[in-house]
Amino acid sequence: MLCGGVTVYSPIKDQGAGPGKTVGIVGIGGLGHFGVIFAKTLGANVVAISHTESKKADAEKMGASKFIATSRGKTVFKENARTMDFIGSYSPRKDG
Repeated sequence: MLCGGVTVYSPIKDQGAGPGKTVGIVGIGGLGHFGVIFAKTLGANVVAISHTESKKADAEKMGASKFIATSRGKTVFKENARTMDFIGSYSPRKDG
């Protein structure tokens, strides 16, 4: 938890996550779980972003107030453009 926790916490804190800020967390896996919890604990509004709806319930239990499934297509990007102050990406690379 220490290494993963610092990896996630530092950029979220450095980018000013807190009350009145909206933080997007991409990748609701091991590190993304930390991201949702830390951003919520700092007082930010948290948006969980994942490819499919399969992680929605977990993200909401951890404190995400909104969930975006990118598999819904291009409209999801247009609907959410410029709605977040910071986006942390903790999604594993698929290309290698």
